Amino acid sequence: MRKREWTQEQKRFIADNHLSMTIMQIAIALKIPRLAVGNYMRLNCLTANRSLHNKRISESLTVYTEELDDYIKENYPRLSMYDIAHNTGASRTTVAKRIHKLGLEIVCQRRFIIDNYAEIDDFIKNNYPKIGLKRIANRLHTTDEIIRRRVLAIGMEVQPKNRPRKHFFSEGEYRFICDNYQAMGYRQIAKKMGIDENAVYRFIKKNNINKIN
Repeated sequence: MRKREWTQEQKRFIADNHLSMTIMQIAIALKIPRLAVGNYMRLNCLTANRSLHNKRISESLTVYTEELDDYIKENYPRLSMYDIAHNTGASRTTVAKRIHKLGLEIVCQRRFIIDNYAEIDDFIKNNYPKIGLKRIANRLHTTDEIIRRRVLAIGMEVQPKNRPRKHFFSEGEYRFICDNYQAMGYRQIAKKMGIDENAVYRFIKKNNINKIN
């Protein structure tokens, strides 16, 4: 997982408000997942205000509901219920209830990005099956099922989910990788040899084949 890069403004906001706001309030204000804010505060020895958190629970989370409603109005259906729940720390059931309470239409999970189908189709054509369904779904912030449906819709064949059969490298292939890794890199080597690039990458790591700076 890629490490999050925090801006100076985000760091300053957390440092200035961690005693007067809960982790959830900070996460909503910065539009960052609650877990990321909590991890940052823990690593930087910033203590959350537990008394404020407990007080808000006793007040039936009225302020939280208002903040959640504002977040939903701003981001739904561009973000799915799952994404909103993850970013705000609420449950998907709570998010669904608030959407219904606000009078918004519950959009089917497989239709919430219908306006982006052209962009998604172009990305799939350029990257599939070199990049798997799950990785494409993560990059486009959608689900595996939606990507699978788009692959079929544009006339491509969905590759089986089973992992490719393990490749056993011959002595000649080992020598080829050692001779060319400095100049080509593992992706170019894999393309040249017609082998899955992940297999080449694992082989290089396993055999400690390093580039010389």
